[in-house]
Amino acid sequence: MKNLVLTPAFILAGIFYVQGQILLQEDFEAPSLPNGWSVQTLATDGGWKIGTASALSSQFYDRQQQFCSHGRDQRRRLQLRQKPGYLITPVSISGLTSVAMQFDLFYGANTYQGVTERATVEVSLDGVNWVELGEELPGHSGWEPHSISLNAYAGESNVQIAFHYDDEGGWLYGFAVDNVTVEVTPDLDAELTELKERAFGEENTPFPIGGQIFNSGGTTITSLEISYSIDGGPSISETFDNLNVESFGYYDFEISSPWLPDASGVFEVTAEITAVNGGADENPDNNSASFETEIFPKVTPPNLIDQFLLVDPVFTVVATGADQLDKPTDLDFFPILAKDELWVVNERTENTGGSTLTLYNASSETPDFLQRVDGNAWPFHVTANRYCV
Repeated sequence: MKNLVLTPAFILAGIFYVQGQILLQEDFEAPSLPNGWSVQTLATDGGWKIGTASALSSQFYDRQQQFCSHGRDQRRRLQLRQKPGYLITPVSISGLTSVAMQFDLFYGANTYQGVTERATVEVSLDGVNWVELGEELPGHSGWEPHSISLNAYAGESNVQIAFHYDDEGGWLYGFAVDNVTVEVTPDLDAELTELKERAFGEENTPFPIGGQIFNSGGTTITSLEISYSIDGGPSISETFDNLNVESFGYYDFEISSPWLPDASGVFEVTAEITAVNGGADENPDNNSASFETEIFPKVTPPNLIDQFLLVDPVFTVVATGADQLDKPTDLDFFPILAKDELWVVNERTENTGGSTLTLYNASSETPDFLQRVDGNAWPFHVTANRYCV
C-alpha cells in the first residue's frame, strides 16, 4: 500500500513576503481533513486517517500522545501492485526564492517478515510524476521534528508536496505526521545546532571546542566565522573557508586553537557564529550555545614500580561488602585522576544482573559510595575508560 499526503493550496504570486512568515500551518486538531485537503486512494479503509494517538494506535504501533494524520497499514494488508493513494492539493510558490517545510514525524522504518517499510517526502508539478525531496526519511522511536528545503521548486505556480508511505507489499506498521508548517526562510541562516560538551577537563591540557552547524537558510554556505569564549572573556575566532553547505545541510567543525585552561574551577564555555559568507547572519537568535565544565589539577602518576618490587606490599581497605562491593571483576580510576574516583565492576549473576560501584574521594579515609545496578541477566557495563562484560 502507498499513501501520499500533500499540503493545502496557498496563493503567493504578487504578494511581498518576509522571512519567517508562515505560509501554511496545520496541527490536525479538527476531527476531519482540513479545508483544501482531499484523499484519493484504493485502500479499503480510506488510507490516511486523522485522529488522536490512542484512536490511531494499535498493539504494535503506539503513536504516543499527539493528534495527527496517519498513513495506516497495521492490522490490514494491501498489495504493492495497487495504485498509490494521494492526499492532493496544488501549491503556488511563485515569487519566492527560499521556502522550507517543517513537520513532526512518527515513523519507525520497521521490518517485518523480511519487508521494510519506506517513507519519503515528494514533489510533483503535474500530479503524476513524483520526485523525492532529499533522502528517505529515517526511522525513530518517537516523534521527531524534520525540516526540508523547497528551494528547488520556489517560483513554481503549481507544486504538489507529498508525504509518501510505502509498505513494499508487506504487512507493516505506518507513518504519522503532525504540525506541518511551510514558511519563508532567510537567505543566510546558519544555526549552531550542537556544541560538543565535555563535563570535565584538566589544567594545561587542550580542551577541544567543536560542534555542528545547520544551514537553515536558502543560500549555500561557503564560509563561516565561529568564535568561543570562557566566562564571557576575550573571544578566539576562526574562519572556515571553501565550504559547500547546501540549504538544510550540516557541517561539523572543530576550532584549531583549543582552550588551554590554566586554573581549576567551574567555567562556562560559549561558542557563537559571528559571520556567514563574510557577512551578518540574518537570524542571530540561533547562533550561540554554551555549557559548564569543571577543570581539575593535572595529576601525573609517579612511576613506583621499582619501589613496589623492593618492599613488602602494604594493603589499605577502601571498600567491603558493607559498601555493596561483591566479587569485583574489574576496576579503573577515572581518567582525570584529580577527580579521585575509583570505578569497580561487581560480578554479574543471572538472577539479579550486575552492578558498578563508584568510590568518590577514593584516596581518603572516608570515601563515598554509589552503587548502580543493571537488572539485565547478562549486563554490559561501562567503566571510566573501558568496556567490561
